[in-house]
Amino acid sequence: MLKPAELTPLTSLMFAQAAAEAGIPDGVINIVTGTGREAGEHLVGHPDVAMTSFTGSTAVGKRVAEVATATVKRIHLELGGKAPFVVFDDADLEAAAHGAVAGALINTGQDCTAATRAYVQRPLYEAFVERTAALMETVRLGDPFAPGTDLGPLVSHAQRDRVAGFVDRARSYARVVTGGEAPGGDLKSGAYYRPTLIAGAAQDSEVVQSEIFGPVLVVLPFDGDDEGIRLANDTPYGLAASAWSRDVYRANRATREIKAGCVWVNDHIPIISEMPHGGYKASGFGKDMSAYSFEEYTQIKHVMFDNTAVAAKDWHRTVFGTGSPPVVRGPAVRPSYGTGGPPVTHGDRHSTSQHPRQAADHGRLLRKGTTRMEHYEPDRLSPAQVAAMRRSFRNGRAALTRRSLLRASAFGGLAVGGLGSLSACGIPAAGTSAGTTSEDHSDKEKRVDFSNWTEYMDVDDSGKRHPTLEAFTKRTGIRVDYTEDINDNNEFFGKIKPQLAAGQDTGRDLIVLTDWLAGRLIRLGWVQKLDPANLPHAYANLSPQFRSPDWDPGRAHSYPWQGISTVIAYNKKALDGVEVTSLSDLLDNPKLKGRVGLLTEMRDTVGMTLLDMGKDPGRFTDDDYDAAIARLQKAVDSGQVRRFTGNDYTSDLTKGDFAACLAWAGDVVQLQADNPDVAFLIPDSGYITSTDNLLVPNKARHKTNAERLIDYYYEPKAAAELAAYINYVCPVDGVKAELAKIDEDAAENPLIIPDKAMQAKSRAFRSLSSKEETAYEEKFAKLTGA
Repeated sequence: MLKPAELTPLTSLMFAQAAAEAGIPDGVINIVTGTGREAGEHLVGHPDVAMTSFTGSTAVGKRVAEVATATVKRIHLELGGKAPFVVFDDADLEAAAHGAVAGALINTGQDCTAATRAYVQRPLYEAFVERTAALMETVRLGDPFAPGTDLGPLVSHAQRDRVAGFVDRARSYARVVTGGEAPGGDLKSGAYYRPTLIAGAAQDSEVVQSEIFGPVLVVLPFDGDDEGIRLANDTPYGLAASAWSRDVYRANRATREIKAGCVWVNDHIPIISEMPHGGYKASGFGKDMSAYSFEEYTQIKHVMFDNTAVAAKDWHRTVFGTGSPPVVRGPAVRPSYGTGGPPVTHGDRHSTSQHPRQAADHGRLLRKGTTRMEHYEPDRLSPAQVAAMRRSFRNGRAALTRRSLLRASAFGGLAVGGLGSLSACGIPAAGTSAGTTSEDHSDKEKRVDFSNWTEYMDVDDSGKRHPTLEAFTKRTGIRVDYTEDINDNNEFFGKIKPQLAAGQDTGRDLIVLTDWLAGRLIRLGWVQKLDPANLPHAYANLSPQFRSPDWDPGRAHSYPWQGISTVIAYNKKALDGVEVTSLSDLLDNPKLKGRVGLLTEMRDTVGMTLLDMGKDPGRFTDDDYDAAIARLQKAVDSGQVRRFTGNDYTSDLTKGDFAACLAWAGDVVQLQADNPDVAFLIPDSGYITSTDNLLVPNKARHKTNAERLIDYYYEPKAAAELAAYINYVCPVDGVKAELAKIDEDAAENPLIIPDKAMQAKSRAFRSLSSKEETAYEEKFAKLTGA
């Protein structure tokens, strides 16, 4: 049974068609399409599936292992990779450069064994960089069906944007030698991305440690052989590697000491069916191909026959009796291979499907019970990594967190906060088309399926239990199937769009989306209008600043999960007495020249600038926007602004490279816990706030149960427990007293519980038309150099 990735099902379906045409009986090969959540998890967790083989990302592989554990089934995991390409100083430079380009660009870089990290011994380093870049520039992009094409598109626009995000962030700490952009012209509308070579990155940087899954190669130098092998092993992955040398002893040492399931010498990527393929470490375990794979897809059974016809055996005295037992003859056993003689024992190899005919045909592999899930899912930091990033920045190096993921690629904004018109029975309906309701099974099915972002829910010390969810279940009897399967707004929208567009159930009763995408789904009529009768706490306790966004007036379809505020953060030591009270101080004070940071998110940076200029981000015009861009451009041209950043401003701020910068409140809360020099201010002109929002999609089976869960999190006690863990802006009024019982500092922190004065300064960027979005983002991209 084969389940292909949801983005690439056609080859599997063509394979099934070819098998049918070849005369293979129906039912021998089965193809199941669908999402990982709907089809994959069901297959992995089904008790009749005896073994699961999964190829895909490490993050999803962990989920497969978790689900398989429930039924104690065997698994085989071929997961992510970050293959090192080690070039020693006696290597053939021309061969290595050609091998690097071919190895890095195979399958457009969307290959877990692709060359991604080139470590080149210093005598050859500069020449290797120059020659590899020159070869990459000869690669021809185009239609993959055209004879002259070398490199086709990536699997989706979302994946192209993800690859571009890695490269764009790397510009702040490394050099993009060639590529680093999507092509224009006839290829502009496709998911193309130019072959990219990056040099000068640090070993612990994102582009070196994370699987990019695109046409990007990073080159780093090393000195001695020991260092080269150490760097090659210095990532969580261990799927494939290559070593380049004319010295057989040097090459053999590399093959022995590099921790990877496959190590090539003087080549990279070819795999033959006679050799095993599989990884070490976070790249998974088990082998495909070769005779070794039989061990993965079969199971050994020990079978013994006793042919002596002796009733009481000598060994029985170890159980009862102390002397030698008498020999008692019983009826003879007539085995097919003769009578009498000693007991016969043999090993019998059985397929994991336990087919009754397998004992007679040991070499036959029946793959019932073998499933495959999605091959591609964007890299996700582990919960431990994310939690560490949120709670400590002591190492001085920021990394990508959920916060920057959710802010990426936003296409809409929250309207100005303010108290909407309220009715006696609840918040009135929005002026948009209502979603499609369906039969509600809440009464009979006491459950709710809840999809959320990673690390966006309270957990206990074990890291496995969610106390507030368990308390909800204990009180209501409603089981919450909670899944952290949202990594990025665009990527998640791609998952659920086909079902929503077709009027089908997404398998989710409750989802959490950033305001721009929430507004988009409401406009499309793909989410259900909420029933105020089921939301008494939510209606009563929703903070005034979040009550009436322009994309969902009166909150008829949504309620905020958490708020995200943009403020000015500063390092008191780095300021050295310079006073900062507004964004104007950051943009104009010559004493801060070269020590100011702004955000790469257009709505945050431009929105804060509009406020500083006395303009309302909820009502600005094109001329207002252009004036804000011009003001920012002046600060950039004068060298006042050091750089535009995502979450990585945290490192600059803690070290003092930024004296002051725009920042997200959730980061500031965590930074202050580790560094007393970090502080923040809310300008008199105001600050920008956006939200992540709870919504019930069309055709959800358990709408009432979902509404009860929404309402539960608007009870002050539950809201306080959540706020104490997450440290974002709590949207629930009246939570402060409950939060003080858990964490007094958090209760007094205006970045978590804004007071009325701070709420009054909250503003939000208005919704944009498609035309405005395109124009505004292009202008902002030119400003930032993106």
